Amino acid sequence: MDEKTLAKEVYQRLLKVYKNPKIDLEFDNPFELLIETVLAAQEKDEKVNSIRKSFFSKFKDPKALKEAPLEDIKEAIKSISFYNKKAAAIKEIATILVDKYNSKVPDEEDELIKLPGVGKKTANMVLANAFKKPAIAVDRHVHRIVNRLGLDKNKDPDKTMEHLKSLLEKEHWTTFYLLLLRHAKTVCTAKNPKCLECVLKDICESFGKIK
Repeated sequence: MDEKTLAKEVYQRLLKVYKNPKIDLEFDNPFELLIETVLAAQEKDEKVNSIRKSFFSKFKDPKALKEAPLEDIKEAIKSISFYNKKAAAIKEIATILVDKYNSKVPDEEDELIKLPGVGKKTANMVLANAFKKPAIAVDRHVHRIVNRLGLDKNKDPDKTMEHLKSLLEKEHWTTFYLLLLRHAKTVCTAKNPKCLECVLKDICESFGKIK
Protein backbone atom coordinates (compact mmCIF):
# COMPACT_ATOMS: atom_id res chain seq x y z
CA MET A 1 0.00 0.00 0.00
CA ASP A 2 1.51 3.35 -1.01
CA GLU A 3 1.62 6.23 1.47
CA LYS A 4 -1.28 8.20 -0.01
CA THR A 5 -3.53 5.14 0.00
CA LEU A 6 -2.45 4.35 3.55
CA ALA A 7 -3.13 7.91 4.70
CA LYS A 8 -6.64 7.85 3.24
CA GLU A 9 -7.37 4.48 4.84
CA VAL A 10 -6.12 5.70 8.22
CA TYR A 11 -8.23 8.84 7.87
CA GLN A 12 -11.41 6.93 7.04
CA ARG A 13 -11.00 4.37 9.81
CA LEU A 14 -10.19 6.88 12.53
CA LEU A 15 -13.04 9.15 11.46
CA LYS A 16 -15.46 6.34 12.31
CA VAL A 17 -13.99 6.10 15.81
CA TYR A 18 -13.53 9.78 16.66
CA LYS A 19 -16.51 11.68 15.28
CA ASN A 20 -15.45 15.17 16.30
CA PRO A 21 -11.77 15.17 17.30
CA LYS A 22 -10.50 18.15 19.28
CA ILE A 23 -7.38 19.19 21.13
CA ASP A 24 -7.34 18.90 24.91
CA LEU A 25 -6.46 22.54 25.58
CA GLU A 26 -9.51 24.64 26.43
CA PHE A 27 -9.67 28.15 24.97
CA ASP A 28 -12.07 30.91 23.99
CA ASN A 29 -10.03 32.85 21.43
CA PRO A 30 -6.74 32.80 19.47
CA PHE A 31 -4.87 34.76 22.15
CA GLU A 32 -5.71 32.21 24.82
CA LEU A 33 -4.71 29.26 22.66
CA LEU A 34 -1.44 30.91 21.64
CA ILE A 35 -0.45 31.52 25.25
CA GLU A 36 -1.60 28.06 26.32
CA THR A 37 0.43 26.30 23.65
CA VAL A 38 3.57 28.03 24.92
CA LEU A 39 2.73 27.03 28.48
CA ALA A 40 2.00 23.46 27.37
CA ALA A 41 5.50 22.83 26.04
CA GLN A 42 6.88 19.88 28.06
CA GLU A 43 3.80 20.07 30.24
CA LYS A 44 0.48 18.22 30.35
CA ASP A 45 -2.48 19.95 28.72
CA GLU A 46 -4.57 19.14 31.78
CA LYS A 47 -2.19 21.14 33.98
CA VAL A 48 -2.50 24.15 31.68
CA ASN A 49 -6.29 23.83 31.66
CA SER A 50 -6.29 23.83 35.45
CA ILE A 51 -4.85 27.35 35.62
CA ARG A 52 -6.39 28.93 32.52
CA LYS A 53 -9.41 30.54 34.20
CA SER A 54 -7.43 32.16 36.98
CA PHE A 55 -4.69 33.21 34.56
CA PHE A 56 -6.95 34.86 31.99
CA SER A 57 -9.05 36.51 34.67
CA LYS A 58 -5.86 38.41 35.56
CA PHE A 59 -4.46 38.81 32.03
CA LYS A 60 -7.50 38.93 29.79
CA ASP A 61 -5.79 40.33 26.70
CA PRO A 62 -2.33 41.13 25.27
CA LYS A 63 -2.31 44.63 26.78
CA ALA A 64 -2.94 43.34 30.30
CA LEU A 65 -0.22 40.73 29.93
CA LYS A 66 2.24 43.22 28.45
CA GLU A 67 1.75 45.69 31.30
CA ALA A 68 1.84 43.11 34.09
CA PRO A 69 4.99 42.82 36.23
CA LEU A 70 6.98 39.74 35.27
CA GLU A 71 6.85 38.50 38.87
CA ASP A 72 3.04 38.53 38.78
CA ILE A 73 3.06 36.40 35.63
CA LYS A 74 5.50 33.96 37.19
CA GLU A 75 3.30 33.67 40.26
CA ALA A 76 0.25 32.93 38.10
CA ILE A 77 1.95 30.05 36.27
CA LYS A 78 4.31 28.76 38.96
CA SER A 79 2.70 25.30 38.84
CA ILE A 80 3.72 24.98 35.17
CA SER A 81 7.09 23.49 34.22
CA PHE A 82 9.83 26.00 33.30
CA TYR A 83 7.57 28.82 34.47
CA ASN A 84 10.36 31.39 34.70
CA LYS A 85 11.31 31.02 31.05
CA LYS A 86 7.70 30.73 29.90
CA ALA A 87 6.63 33.83 31.84
CA ALA A 88 9.25 35.89 30.05
CA ALA A 89 8.26 34.41 26.69
CA ILE A 90 4.53 35.08 26.99
CA LYS A 91 5.14 38.62 28.26
CA GLU A 92 7.32 39.25 25.21
CA ILE A 93 4.68 37.72 22.94
CA ALA A 94 2.04 40.01 24.43
CA THR A 95 4.29 43.03 23.93
CA ILE A 96 4.82 42.19 20.27
CA LEU A 97 1.11 41.57 19.72
CA VAL A 98 0.27 44.99 21.15
CA ASP A 99 3.07 46.91 19.45
CA LYS A 100 3.08 45.24 16.04
CA TYR A 101 -0.29 43.55 15.53
CA ASN A 102 -2.75 45.90 17.25
CA SER A 103 -3.30 43.29 19.99
CA LYS A 104 -4.43 40.69 17.45
CA VAL A 105 -2.91 37.25 16.96
CA PRO A 106 -1.66 36.96 13.37
CA ASP A 107 -3.33 34.25 11.31
CA GLU A 108 -0.39 33.39 9.07
CA GLU A 109 2.34 30.86 9.86
CA ASP A 110 5.15 33.16 8.69
CA GLU A 111 4.08 35.81 11.20
CA LEU A 112 3.34 33.45 14.07
CA ILE A 113 6.77 31.80 14.00
CA LYS A 114 8.39 35.21 14.48
CA LEU A 115 6.99 35.26 18.02
CA PRO A 116 9.27 34.02 20.83
CA GLY A 117 8.68 30.41 21.79
CA VAL A 118 6.51 29.77 18.74
CA GLY A 119 7.66 27.18 16.23
CA LYS A 120 5.84 25.55 13.35
CA LYS A 121 4.03 23.10 15.61
CA THR A 122 2.56 25.84 17.78
CA ALA A 123 1.81 28.07 14.80
CA ASN A 124 -0.10 25.35 12.98
CA MET A 125 -1.92 24.32 16.13
CA VAL A 126 -3.21 27.89 16.47
CA LEU A 127 -4.07 28.15 12.78
CA ALA A 128 -5.97 24.86 12.76
CA ASN A 129 -7.87 25.20 16.01
CA ALA A 130 -8.30 28.92 16.66
CA PHE A 131 -8.59 30.17 13.08
CA LYS A 132 -10.03 27.00 11.50
CA LYS A 133 -7.47 27.12 8.71
CA PRO A 134 -6.20 23.93 7.05
CA ALA A 135 -3.06 22.98 8.96
CA ILE A 136 -1.17 20.04 10.43
CA ALA A 137 0.59 20.34 13.77
CA VAL A 138 3.13 17.59 14.46
CA ASP A 139 3.80 17.20 18.17
CA ARG A 140 5.44 14.19 19.82
CA HIS A 141 2.18 12.23 19.76
CA VAL A 142 1.47 12.76 16.07
CA HIS A 143 5.12 12.16 15.20
CA ARG A 144 5.09 8.86 17.09
CA ILE A 145 2.00 7.41 15.44
CA VAL A 146 3.01 8.55 11.96
CA ASN A 147 6.37 6.83 12.33
CA ARG A 148 4.82 3.66 13.71
CA LEU A 149 2.28 3.46 10.90
CA GLY A 150 4.97 3.91 8.28
CA LEU A 151 3.47 7.11 6.88
CA ASP A 152 6.78 8.89 7.37
CA LYS A 153 10.20 8.11 8.83
CA ASN A 154 11.56 11.63 9.25
CA LYS A 155 13.04 12.43 12.64
CA ASP A 156 12.34 16.13 12.08
CA PRO A 157 8.70 16.97 12.97
CA ASP A 158 8.68 19.94 10.58
CA LYS A 159 9.64 17.68 7.67
CA THR A 160 7.00 15.19 8.77
CA MET A 161 4.42 17.98 8.74
CA GLU A 162 5.25 18.89 5.15
CA HIS A 163 5.18 15.24 4.10
CA LEU A 164 1.76 14.66 5.67
CA LYS A 165 0.40 17.64 3.77
CA SER A 166 1.38 15.93 0.53
CA LEU A 167 -0.66 12.82 1.34
CA LEU A 168 -4.16 14.30 1.65
CA GLU A 169 -6.20 17.11 0.15
CA LYS A 170 -5.86 20.43 1.96
CA GLU A 171 -9.43 20.39 3.29
CA HIS A 172 -8.63 17.21 5.25
CA TRP A 173 -5.39 18.37 6.89
CA THR A 174 -6.80 19.60 10.19
CA THR A 175 -9.13 16.67 10.76
CA PHE A 176 -6.37 14.22 9.83
CA TYR A 177 -3.92 15.65 12.36
CA LEU A 178 -6.58 15.78 15.09
CA LEU A 179 -7.54 12.16 14.41
CA LEU A 180 -3.90 11.08 14.64
CA LEU A 181 -3.46 13.09 17.83
CA ARG A 182 -6.52 11.58 19.50
CA HIS A 183 -5.58 8.02 18.52
CA ALA A 184 -1.99 8.51 19.65
CA LYS A 185 -3.15 9.69 23.06
CA THR A 186 -5.76 7.00 23.62
CA VAL A 187 -4.50 3.89 21.82
CA CYS A 188 -1.06 4.35 20.23
CA THR A 189 0.53 5.56 23.45
CA ALA A 190 4.27 5.92 23.97
CA LYS A 191 4.35 3.08 26.49
CA ASN A 192 2.19 -0.04 26.38
CA PRO A 193 0.20 0.84 23.25
CA LYS A 194 -3.14 -0.97 22.93
CA CYS A 195 -2.22 -2.65 19.65
CA LEU A 196 -4.75 -5.47 19.92
CA GLU A 197 -7.58 -2.93 20.26
CA CYS A 198 -6.34 -0.74 17.41
CA VAL A 199 -8.52 -0.34 14.31
CA LEU A 200 -5.33 0.15 12.29
CA LYS A 201 -3.49 -2.98 13.40
CA ASP A 202 -3.80 -4.77 10.05
CA ILE A 203 -2.27 -1.84 8.15
CA CYS A 204 0.32 -0.77 10.74
CA GLU A 205 3.88 -1.83 10.01
CA SER A 206 4.72 -1.73 13.73
CA PHE A 207 1.96 -4.08 14.86
CA GLY A 208 3.38 -6.72 17.17
CA LYS A 209 6.79 -5.05 17.30
CA ILE A 210 6.27 -2.55 20.14
CA LYS A 211 6.27 -3.56 23.78
